[in-house]
Amino acid sequence: MAAMTGNGRPQALRLAALIAILVALAACQKDESPKEPFALSRVPSPLGARYYPPDGWAWGFFQLGEAPIQRYGVSSPPVVPKGQILILPGYGESAEGWFETARDLGARGYTVWILEAPGQGGSGRWLADRQTGHAKDMNAEAGALRTFIRSVIRPGPDDRLFLLASGEAYPAALAAAENGAGLAGVILSDPAAPSAPSPRFSFAPPSDTAIAGGQPWRRPDAGPPLAPRAAAQAAWQLTNPDLRIGPYTWGYVRAFRGLQARVTPAAALARVRIPLLCLNRAGSGPSPCGSAPTGADIAIDSSVPPQWAPDQSRAVWLAAILDATAPRDHEP
Repeated sequence: MAAMTGNGRPQALRLAALIAILVALAACQKDESPKEPFALSRVPSPLGARYYPPDGWAWGFFQLGEAPIQRYGVSSPPVVPKGQILILPGYGESAEGWFETARDLGARGYTVWILEAPGQGGSGRWLADRQTGHAKDMNAEAGALRTFIRSVIRPGPDDRLFLLASGEAYPAALAAAENGAGLAGVILSDPAAPSAPSPRFSFAPPSDTAIAGGQPWRRPDAGPPLAPRAAAQAAWQLTNPDLRIGPYTWGYVRAFRGLQARVTPAAALARVRIPLLCLNRAGSGPSPCGSAPTGADIAIDSSVPPQWAPDQSRAVWLAAILDATAPRDHEP
């Protein structure tokens, strides 16, 4: 027995060491792999019915390559659709924050899709910290958007599909518009860019996962009172922690700027042959639509993203969307 114990001890030590290595490798792989998408959200109890999911709303998931799984949703009107509208939420927004708009558009006869970008909303994450926004290659994200349109929505020759891109989602929408991608038009709602300070002189630039800007997520009651529609978005995030997102990384900023630099020069905008409309907050400065041959601008009197604006300003914003997407003969 003594001999067996002596011979088995080195084997046991080697086995323990091997297990430790495998556990360490598994932990590293887990940290580097995308977080899983968030499947189904719970409706916040105090929320009004207009912020509920549209009738017949269905969730789905889409993935291309090694990017995190993207969450999307769709609902159709009870009548023959006038057209289809694909909504791309901006940074920090989730599909749930667009439910009121999806209900409004559905009531006007449109099939409505909402596709969340990788690392946003209920989509999978690049980082282990789900509340830190990150991106690796937004050119690849734009390619995934075109693939989603072609393989999931699959618009036919007679279909009228419009992109409605919010905030920081606008470069991906412009990239899709370059080759048409089966689109009838693109609407950029409050186009925005992430801000980040210029890094101080250093031989080593900030790492991709270093925080570049944005504020940590906070509870709706932890700061100044929110406007009702912004409070509804916050209520979804309060009830569903997986939807929360706060600051963004330098990787996100670099990925955004890389795609922005490709799609916003005048030569790139000249390749957009379909109608392009920018719905800008008043005083927000020049928009990409001003340099596009097919572009037009409308100013919206709002200090918040227009989909969350008070009724009067939001009505102007919604009317502009409905006018831009209406059939050419403007039949009801």
